[in-house]
Amino acid sequence: MDIDDLRSQWNSIDVPEGFDPGLETERRVAASRVPTLRDSLHRLFLRMVAICCVGIATVIPFAHDHMTLFIVSLIFFIVMICVNLVQACAVSRIDMGRETVHSTLRRVYAIERRRILTRIFGLMTAIPLVIYMTFTLAAVYGRFMMAGCMIGCVLGATIGLLINRRATSLLRDLRSSLEE
Repeated sequence: MDIDDLRSQWNSIDVPEGFDPGLETERRVAASRVPTLRDSLHRLFLRMVAICCVGIATVIPFAHDHMTLFIVSLIFFIVMICVNLVQACAVSRIDMGRETVHSTLRRVYAIERRRILTRIFGLMTAIPLVIYMTFTLAAVYGRFMMAGCMIGCVLGATIGLLINRRATSLLRDLRSSLEE
């Protein structure tokens, strides 16, 4: 195939009149419908707040049978709600248009550091809580509840790993875009 054949094939491509592939993207950006990394990370932290609220709602039925389990779980979820709200506020304060790249990068590093500490705190408190919850509910409701708790632990750990992966990749992408 020579250059004339390529030129004729290129000219024979039928493009509709008025077609501009960048026009739709430009409209979406102008309408603020294209989420930025900052917005995606902010929404992720708000979804974690919502997950903690669902966690509170799931332990409410057990308040009648085991008040200590309810109180400990309630405290855990309220603390995690507060921590995730602080993270969401920190992410929303990032303003790449008004701040220097250096100060924005410092904010991103601080968010990463806080997220690591939050994850350590969450794991150090959640694992004993889940063990306590599993054995307490199995003692109150029977061995089938133990199986249900184990399935819940596996599902919860899977969801937690997926959320952690998403947050890590968003923060890494945000940091790399600033470091360029």
